Amino acid sequence: MAKYIIEETRNLELWDEFVDKSPQGSIFSKSKFIECFELRCTYFLVKRGSEIVGGVSMIEDDNGRSLRNLPYVPYRNSILFVDNAKIMEHKKISEQFKISELIIEHFAKVYAKYSIVTSPSYSDIRPFSWFNYHEPEKGIFKVINRYTSVLNNTKRDEYVMQIRSARRQELKKASRVAVVESTDMNVINELHKKTFERQKLKRSYREEYYLLQIGKTAIENGFGKLLVAQLEGTPLSAVLILYDNNTAYYQFGASDPEYRNTGASTKLVFESIMYAFEKLELEFYDFVGVNSPNRGDFKLSFNGKLRHFFDLNLE
Repeated sequence: MAKYIIEETRNLELWDEFVDKSPQGSIFSKSKFIECFELRCTYFLVKRGSEIVGGVSMIEDDNGRSLRNLPYVPYRNSILFVDNAKIMEHKKISEQFKISELIIEHFAKVYAKYSIVTSPSYSDIRPFSWFNYHEPEKGIFKVINRYTSVLNNTKRDEYVMQIRSARRQELKKASRVAVVESTDMNVINELHKKTFERQKLKRSYREEYYLLQIGKTAIENGFGKLLVAQLEGTPLSAVLILYDNNTAYYQFGASDPEYRNTGASTKLVFESIMYAFEKLELEFYDFVGVNSPNRGDFKLSFNGKLRHFFDLNLE
């Protein structure tokens, strides 16, 4: 049987094609998203013989080291596998374990400090939990269990009745609020700033720059949509969704605190979901995290399914 090997690839077309076909793939692994950050990134493919069976990317700092802290990248350096749904489950589990093990050992040697935030479709973290199992002094992974909420495609009339009753009331309250498409990232940037100020927080220059850079790049390159809820031309709330070939992702959302009681935020999120299902014809809508009490509860009130993902750091 051919051995598994890991090798760097600079063929970004090949990489992106693999990401699109992988069940663990997402827009956050695509080269066009990663390039928003103007940082180094190395792409690796795992092969069995000549067949591609897995892959992983590594975002790096200017010195070629694994970059741990990068804002607005919910799933980072996630391990991807080829779509092998047709093979026996025990064989699939075994192969994916070996691929993960190979990647972990390679990165532990090359980067020493290895950080990964898995996609919700990456389910088996045993290769991380068992790394240096008998020699923990050589370094082990710290595992943080995180959650997101994911919706399946549904029809508008059916979906209205599935969300929390308080959300339905807010939809009625927001009957005069219009939701429109926009390409002006300054709108959501200003609302984002106000959202932070309401919480007595201040964004860093880096955070503001990346918000604008991601939005501008996504809209211009056809993997992002900016939707704005407005009343008589005044922006009340805005959301930027990113999307790949089957999923929309709630990337940024912000509202003007003065209009919190208008129901605009609820209407905007609802319409962004419908936009993903009706206009983009996608299969899933990922809220990209429900890991803080108030924001998490708001997102969960839209009736998505709770999904695990993992933040893993080699200590």
